[in-house]
Amino acid sequence: MSTTSYDYRKYAVLYVDDEEQALKYFRKGMDKEFRVLTATSVAEACAILDREAATIGVVLTDQRMPGQLGVELLKRIKTQWPDIIRLLITAYSDIESAIESVNAGAISKYITKPADFRELKLTI
Repeated sequence: MSTTSYDYRKYAVLYVDDEEQALKYFRKGMDKEFRVLTATSVAEACAILDREAATIGVVLTDQRMPGQLGVELLKRIKTQWPDIIRLLITAYSDIESAIESVNAGAISKYITKPADFRELKLTI
């Protein structure tokens, strides 16, 4: 991926999405370059973060999920683990949530679905 000798697998990428297909495609497209963890809900993501936050470098979460919104997860991450890079991805044109997240400093970038994997790799 890059000409540098940095080991991008040193820290994991946690992808949170309630759509199993999205998780499957993400893992397939990214696991050669990154160590990928996945969760199907905010609650599952929080459990993973509670155990493994020290080894997670990036969290990418969908916005619209049952139970809690992705932005709620990102706000928690900002408070508890501020060094983790936070990205929001959504198929919905929910620009209000994206603006609120950016203004609150909860996310580094807003990505629309379907994401272009080449661009997403560069972002991560």
